[in-house]
Amino acid sequence: MKHIFIVTGPSGVGKTYLSNYLGKHYPGEFETLNIVTTRKPRKLAHEGDRDFLTLDEFNTQKNAGAFFASGMYNANCYGFPFVPDNPEKHVLFNIWPALVPEFAKIKNVVLIALTVDSTGEQLLAKRLGDRYASQPNTLEKRMSVVKNDIDEISKNTMLISDHGKIFTVTSDETIHDEVIPFMLQKLQA
Repeated sequence: MKHIFIVTGPSGVGKTYLSNYLGKHYPGEFETLNIVTTRKPRKLAHEGDRDFLTLDEFNTQKNAGAFFASGMYNANCYGFPFVPDNPEKHVLFNIWPALVPEFAKIKNVVLIALTVDSTGEQLLAKRLGDRYASQPNTLEKRMSVVKNDIDEISKNTMLISDHGKIFTVTSDETIHDEVIPFMLQKLQA
């Protein structure tokens, strides 16, 4: 039985890093279904899990029923493709925390929430500071979104725990020391 791993958490917590790492180091086990977005690509990031579209292209696909779910996040549109009924590999999706209740309905779902405490907030501020160094106003807005995302995870603690696990990211090692071993253990279940 293949699992659908849904990874959620605030910006900068390591969702895309985790998906890219698993795809690279376990290519026979995991696949990432590309999310469609109207967001502009980041200059310094490898974003193999995104397809970038214009708003018109996005709306055409949405109106054609191409997405399992779609929504707005940080003033950009995102669309999530349907998961195949019998995927050949374990599927990975990165979502924002407000979508957890909708994605929890998927058969064989494992929810992975990456959140932070006050120490981790400093780590996220540094990561986002590096990402938005030339845009100080954007950094302030992004940190506000981070706090909202952390609150969304808190609101869905029971749902996430019923379908997976919440990890508190305190350092760059948390993903390798805790999250990846948990996910690999799930492959054996």
